[in-house]
Amino acid sequence: MRTLLIVATAAVAAASMGARAEESAAADGSGPRLDEVIVTAQRRAENLQNVPVAVTALTSSDLAASGIVGTLDLPVAAPGLTMPQSAGYVMPHIRGVGTSAFGAGLENSVATYVDGVYFASAPAAILQLADVDRVEVLRGPQGTLFGRNATGGLIQIETKDPSSAPGGSASLGYGNYRTATGAGYLTGGLGESVAADLSLQGSFQGQGYGTNLFNGQDVYKATRSFSGRTKWLVQPGPRTTLRITADYESNAGSQFESSHSAPGTAPAFGPAFSGSPWDINSDFQPYNDYKGGGLSARIDQDFDAVKLVNIMAYRKSRFTLGFDGDLTPLTIETINPIVDRESQFSEELQLLSGSREKLSWIAGAYYFHATGSYRPSQVNLGGPLQIPLGPPPAPSISEIQIAGDQVTDSIAS
Repeated sequence: MRTLLIVATAAVAAASMGARAEESAAADGSGPRLDEVIVTAQRRAENLQNVPVAVTALTSSDLAASGIVGTLDLPVAAPGLTMPQSAGYVMPHIRGVGTSAFGAGLENSVATYVDGVYFASAPAAILQLADVDRVEVLRGPQGTLFGRNATGGLIQIETKDPSSAPGGSASLGYGNYRTATGAGYLTGGLGESVAADLSLQGSFQGQGYGTNLFNGQDVYKATRSFSGRTKWLVQPGPRTTLRITADYESNAGSQFESSHSAPGTAPAFGPAFSGSPWDINSDFQPYNDYKGGGLSARIDQDFDAVKLVNIMAYRKSRFTLGFDGDLTPLTIETINPIVDRESQFSEELQLLSGSREKLSWIAGAYYFHATGSYRPSQVNLGGPLQIPLGPPPAPSISEIQIAGDQVTDSIAS
């Protein structure tokens, strides 16, 4: 907490000194000036200094300097933000406000937006930040402009726009636990009014942080991670801009649901755990597998007095995991598989005041449809947890399957 306070104080002091320097520069026409930081915290591009919202804005260079490669790393540079997760479901909290409930169809109370598109699925909010222009963390309720699921705040991610000038970058890395990473970005023009880019990122971890003492296999291991994104920028006229984006992400391993009983506790069945903090001792090898992606189209039309924005998006994901429910080497309870299937469609229309208007205003309409289901969620029971259907030799229930669906329809204006 002291570190966060010192950072915040330094930022305020720097802003104050910069403001004085800017005033001096305005007086004599020379001297240092504050760099302008553009954010969209109020659904329009504005100077951060003019936005009456508590915002932490991180550029791509800020992310690189802080070693942030994914959304789970954002608390490193965003005061007040935490990113707890359970079994692969991330539950962001801002200033302590968030939700601890998770499951198929359940949405966070801190919303995640990417290029203006709301990500409803909690597993889908674990993102790699390979082609990001900036990340904005908005603290406090944002329901007026961002809807019912932003009561705690908002994480807004803006990716890079493609450039007509050819360019690109690439990187390779190798680190602890035999972890290999690679990333590449290409951009260029495809005509007078069309530009496109392609971003790819991948990593492989060859060794886990811990070991399953039952079978000797690695745990807490990100076996694979891959993400890809392409954006097309079309400008048929000086006042019209169309952006079409497609993205896909896949990851697998055992980093989310590897667990053991707390030190000093005695489980109801089986021996107490005695390994290292990163080890487990389970008769079932935990795993997780996520695949998801989406397609979106955004059109901006400038009419001078007003600006019209339309954003349409569709997303789909499938998240599968399995783990040992009793946390012991005994065959007592296994949760395998849990299959979370989610999809969403959204349509948003915005009408904004022109940049030359003295009074800034925004009006809009929004439609959102989402489905989330467990198909199936299976619990395997053994030993004393089996449910007898009668006195011996009657059979016992050793398997329970749970299927459920949740549908969300939301209209706002």
